[in-house]
Amino acid sequence: MSTTPKFVTIPPELLPIVGEPDEGTRLFRREGSSEECAEWLNAIMHKLGPCVSPGGVSMYAPVSRAGVHKRLRSGKMTAFLFHMTRRETTFFGMDRKLKEQPYVYIPVCECEAWAEELKRRCDDRQAQLDAAGGEKPDWEGDFLESDPKDNRKRGVKYVTDLDRPITFSDVVQVWGAHLADKLKEKFLPPSRRRGRSVIWTREEVIEARKRLEAEEIKKQAKKGDA
Repeated sequence: MSTTPKFVTIPPELLPIVGEPDEGTRLFRREGSSEECAEWLNAIMHKLGPCVSPGGVSMYAPVSRAGVHKRLRSGKMTAFLFHMTRRETTFFGMDRKLKEQPYVYIPVCECEAWAEELKRRCDDRQAQLDAAGGEKPDWEGDFLESDPKDNRKRGVKYVTDLDRPITFSDVVQVWGAHLADKLKEKFLPPSRRRGRSVIWTREEVIEARKRLEAEEIKKQAKKGDA
């Protein structure tokens, strides 16, 4: 019985887009702007099919989040990571790169292959233990958050997305262009609707999203009463 994981085949033309893998793993890392992030994800989805975040793997295979982390760390699963970056000048005049924790996507085909592997190895205690995260489960997955190539590198600071304003491109990336346009037209004052360089506060996005969802629920309720 083969226990070798089935990996997605990455075509040569996609390699410059997904970036270099961390040593000993199949964690392919890229960095860049929010626009480049959208292009990166579109290219991966177009060439390799649908992908999910680490938390979404359990929709396709009976595994835990810690099990996903273990499989990624051991080089038995592919993931594509993108760190959004920007530059800033410090108070002392030093130029440095601000780098966010990455978006992480795993090909669905590898999730499904893992599920099939677990079916074949249903009596294999080690396979089931690994799917649960091993003897010392890693639920946080901190190894995903920073690029090993940045270790001890001056001029790079990791930040969270809470440290920056939200742009229209960010909203497009999360919810799609149609919904982003709808949020902008319905919930921003006219003076701030022009173009795609709109800057949102996090509170505005959350509140607008809640209000839009409430409107949709009312619409569905009216249809049900009709």
